[in-house]
Amino acid sequence: MIELAPARRARMEVRLQAAASGENAARVVEMHHSAHVRQMWWRFDTAGRPLPAPHTANFAAVAALPWAMAHAADLHVRGLLDRTFLENLEELVDVWVRWRPDLFHRIRIDADDLAEGRPSGSNDAVLMFSGGVDATFALAAHVEGLLGHRSRPVSAGLLVRGFDVPLHDDAWWSIARDHGQRLLGAFGVPLWTCATNWREFSVDWEMGFGMGIAAVLHQCEASIGLGLWAADESYDHEIIPWGSNSIVAPLLGSPSLPVRAVGGGYERDEKIGYLAHHEAVRRHLRVCWRQPANGLNCGRCEKCVRTLVSLWGAGYERCEAFEVPLTASTAARIRIGNQVQHDLLASALSHHASRLPRSVVIALRYRLARFRLLKTGWIGRLRRRQPGS
Repeated sequence: MIELAPARRARMEVRLQAAASGENAARVVEMHHSAHVRQMWWRFDTAGRPLPAPHTANFAAVAALPWAMAHAADLHVRGLLDRTFLENLEELVDVWVRWRPDLFHRIRIDADDLAEGRPSGSNDAVLMFSGGVDATFALAAHVEGLLGHRSRPVSAGLLVRGFDVPLHDDAWWSIARDHGQRLLGAFGVPLWTCATNWREFSVDWEMGFGMGIAAVLHQCEASIGLGLWAADESYDHEIIPWGSNSIVAPLLGSPSLPVRAVGGGYERDEKIGYLAHHEAVRRHLRVCWRQPANGLNCGRCEKCVRTLVSLWGAGYERCEAFEVPLTASTAARIRIGNQVQHDLLASALSHHASRLPRSVVIALRYRLARFRLLKTGWIGRLRRRQPGS
């Protein structure tokens, strides 16, 4: 039922508390809700390039949006919003209410002032950079002109502390930053960093991370012409609901800073094949979530093994970024956790089985078959039929 005259609801007020400029810019946003005040903050290091304060409070609005939706609190921004961006956020609310009504509620959004956005006038872009396959492909695709007229000069790769790398983990951050800087440097692009506590307010990271990325990018609106992040999946394998896809990404941009997801026209195996011939990629790529000793990739988990299959198929049997090479033993021990992982591994294996050792192919096919049997319940039924069970 459409709510034509909603009852009085909770209200959240968002105030920009601090917006320092410079190469070490810092921004603080206060969220006032139910007599509580919570602070979100961001601290930048832009490698000597001054980062002017944003013209609008767009970043604060999108940063607070998941928390407001989760708490069914109408959102009021104390400041200026792009009118078009406000309309985009209203549409984004509709999207998430349809996709995840268990997490998010329909809310109203307004601001003290609305105006038509004004582009920075710059032609360059800043790329959200994790050091993984998708982000590195987005970097290479722009720098090397793979995207044709869509290719832009990339002013910086922006690595965030507080997203996949926890704020408290100094050792992991140091390694991730070092390898990210070396990988970006190989393409002639400087590293910028941002530390933030936004993930504490994301409600559900896998659903909301796109809003967190947009909150970081929009803080660059005064000097950057385009915000970029990497598409997680190709257009024919997009995941819905998910924090980033071709529905969500355009709604997170504004006239002041358009936002574009890069790489949806390519599947992951193609991206790895394109990148594999760069020595810096083989040395500094970071895809693993296990925090291995080398700070990059354990070589043993499903994601590492899947990546190694594609690298081997591209002609590289051993890559320095991985602690151990691909073997039948590591292949036989991986755990395939969901259908997406199954499909990505199956695709990579189908492309490269003829180049891999037969023992590795057999081990991987066994793991794929086991996942399918577990999913259909056949393994449980077979165990119940065993004598004495």
